[in-house]
Amino acid sequence: MKILTVVIMYILITIDVWAQTSKYSLEINPFVRYDRANEFYAWQTTIGGRHFAKTTGISSGINFNVHKRISRIGNMYAGLGFYRHLISGLDVRNNRGQSNQRLINYPSPTFLLFYSDKYAYNNLSLNLGYECRFKLKQNYTITTGIDVNGLYTFSQYCRLTANPDGSIHYRSRNARMLGFFAGLDVGLIKNFKRVSIGPKIKIPVFSRLKTDATFSEETDDNYGDQWLSGIGLGISVIYKLKY
Repeated sequence: MKILTVVIMYILITIDVWAQTSKYSLEINPFVRYDRANEFYAWQTTIGGRHFAKTTGISSGINFNVHKRISRIGNMYAGLGFYRHLISGLDVRNNRGQSNQRLINYPSPTFLLFYSDKYAYNNLSLNLGYECRFKLKQNYTITTGIDVNGLYTFSQYCRLTANPDGSIHYRSRNARMLGFFAGLDVGLIKNFKRVSIGPKIKIPVFSRLKTDATFSEETDDNYGDQWLSGIGLGISVIYKLKY
């Protein structure tokens, strides 16, 4: 409720009800993002007991958004994008020590246990947001915004630590909703007539992602929540359309 109140206040304060502008602009925003997850229960075995894991990774993506100016400084935007959510760092502990791999449900005719030390989700993202632009001197603009990204994963990848059956690269196409991110964006934009370009910092505030039945003792139905999960950096290229 507090977050919703802040979002509503943020939008209402910046909307100028007397403005009747209807400018549109197109934005391309490639970015990278460092993510980390708090320790969580992963699986249990007879020998090792309960296993707990922490994950980190540098993900990447690109967004294509359409902005509409709704006030003197406010813009609403919506768009689509691609986001590759990557987990490349695993810190797993149990009663016997630590490791950097995670037990997975690999479809094999043998009774061997299979582990992964790197995995990723390829996603289509739906973007919605609100942004304020504050003009500075010498054609510079500071931007601040709130955005929400819905994620629909269409393919997945796991790197196995070993596979006597064949390749260590395990790919699947279990299309489903993965979850969503909500965060803040802060940028410094240089304006060149109808084109603007500049860096943009992404601050993930809240994320909710589904668990994955690929991994032992998980399903595709539950969710994991995370607050302040990392930091991101991107480049924003904006092209202003005519009225």
